[in-house]
Amino acid sequence: MYELFTAIGSGKGDVRYLVQLPPEYDPLKRYPTILTLNGAGFSPEMQLDYWAGGLTGEDEGARVRRGQAMRHGYITIAVDWLEPHQFDYEFSATEHQKVMSVYRDALRRLAIDTDRVFLTGHDIGSTAAWDIALAHPDLWAGVIPILPEADKYVKFYSKNAEYLSWYFVCGELDGDKIKRNAYEFDRYLKPAIDTTVVELLGRGHEPFTDEIQRLFDWMGRKSRPTTPPDEFEVHAMRPWDNYFWWT
Repeated sequence: MYELFTAIGSGKGDVRYLVQLPPEYDPLKRYPTILTLNGAGFSPEMQLDYWAGGLTGEDEGARVRRGQAMRHGYITIAVDWLEPHQFDYEFSATEHQKVMSVYRDALRRLAIDTDRVFLTGHDIGSTAAWDIALAHPDLWAGVIPILPEADKYVKFYSKNAEYLSWYFVCGELDGDKIKRNAYEFDRYLKPAIDTTVVELLGRGHEPFTDEIQRLFDWMGRKSRPTTPPDEFEVHAMRPWDNYFWWT
């Protein structure tokens, strides 16, 4: 595991992020990548544990991860994006800058397959992933919000969802999130948008580690379109959602 830092912007300090490389990593190849955001009360280290497995082994210097990201050959990047005692996603420019700055810095340092980058998160991290993906629909192969909540700009950017593949994971007993998300799910569950919604009955606010195999099966079949569209139209309401491209 590597701990890295990159600048957010002028006078805004640095953002920390963690990287776990697959065991066969070769800088001359390109690897699918998971960019993950932790939820309130959880750490970036726990996001690595979820996707790449917890560290095992008695020797501190030789402990390894054997989770699904390691087995399937994925780079895992966990962004330390939350402020201390932050319990809600604020839909702010700084939050967007943290995630996008980490992604740009990781592209400079790592052998990332830019056609197979998946944005994901848990709890408020999943709401952030949902919002950031809609603000930059040209960058991701797929988006995996786990325990998300549709709010604010998410409700107005649904047109941008057509350029992405979506895999939502929700718990039936996670408050009234299913009810609050229902209108957006109805919009997404149409032929124009590649969407999977998983609702686990009798389950509440939890990480859903038992869904991990299906998530990797789904990611294994997704990538950004290899041929950019001749024209594309996106919706934007914020001054920092002002650039889009396809490469």
